[in-house]
Amino acid sequence: MQIQAPDTLTKTQRRLFLFLLEHEGKVVTHQSLLDLLGREDSREGRKLLSAHMSNLRHQISHLPITIDTITKQGYFLRRELNK
Repeated sequence: MQIQAPDTLTKTQRRLFLFLLEHEGKVVTHQSLLDLLGREDSREGRKLLSAHMSNLRHQISHLPITIDTITKQGYFLRRELNK
């Protein structure tokens, strides 16, 4: 099943979503996502990333996809079979 980014995503949310989708089934590190956004790995950068991820999860809640937080590593996108 082909998953496409919803039209309602912001530019930043779309970039994060497509990057995670490209790396589906793999842990994507905080650092690689911060690099994608042009941010430094700092407390502020991680807070910003966390906020973007929270908003992104809300925007894609209707899709058969889950974005898991992997503590002290990053994020993991996986497809759900029952959604």
